[in-house]
Amino acid sequence: MHNEVQVKKPGRCPKCGMTLIPVEKEMEHGDMEHNIHTTQHVMKQLPKIPTGHSLSEGWSFWKKLKMSMTMSMGMEHGGLAGREMAKLMEEDIRNKFLFALFFTIPIILYSPLGEKIIRVSLPSPIPLPWLLFILTTPVFFYAGWIFLYSTYKALKAKILNMAVLIAVGITAAYGFSVVLTIIGSNDSYYEAAAMLITFVLFGHWMEMKSRRGTTDALQALFNLVPPQARLWKNGKETMVSTSKVKLGDILMLKPGDKVPVDGEIIDGESAIDESLVTG
Repeated sequence: MHNEVQVKKPGRCPKCGMTLIPVEKEMEHGDMEHNIHTTQHVMKQLPKIPTGHSLSEGWSFWKKLKMSMTMSMGMEHGGLAGREMAKLMEEDIRNKFLFALFFTIPIILYSPLGEKIIRVSLPSPIPLPWLLFILTTPVFFYAGWIFLYSTYKALKAKILNMAVLIAVGITAAYGFSVVLTIIGSNDSYYEAAAMLITFVLFGHWMEMKSRRGTTDALQALFNLVPPQARLWKNGKETMVSTSKVKLGDILMLKPGDKVPVDGEIIDGESAIDESLVTG
């Protein structure tokens, strides 16, 4: 997701290919910022989550598949998605990596590279090029689909990104190997395509795993901010949302209270919870 992207006409995000949404259109769950002065098309942040369910429980298989094709198709995930969304994206990449690894191991063992490593030529039930073709095809079209789909969207938007580079590499290796297999050659580069997909997915999984950890840490920090503040106005104390505190407002703190915003002490002494500042 790249919710910093803003353009003046309908289209798709040039970074990841997701559809941009007009700001005047009201969305649920605060998906968009409302701007009454200009017509901007911005990135939709989060789809509606079924009430009372997590993403993993409330969504059908096909919705998860569509999410896999759109949310994890790019190699960049700017911004902070919700915790459930980030978890779903991480699990999707992890599953694709494990799927690719499951097939890549025998592909390497049957390839010339594997023969050099284990110094043994494994017997093949069918001609070796066709066996490698059968093993590599699901890796290319399932695990590698996120690169292919992202490349289609990027080229449609007339931009180049890292997914395009990866897609060119795996498509060239796989496509050329298929041609060699059809014409009866014993040479192939199936292992190159499978290994590239597997290694990139592993790296992307580790990246998303660390990003989700960062998101959790930031969320824990945000949770330290009290949701309400004691506003002192016209000699009366009123509880207001912390987000509604304005510059110049006078707040009252009582013993044990957390400081909701930065400010200057005007009068009085008290014991204050400074955990937000000191940890």
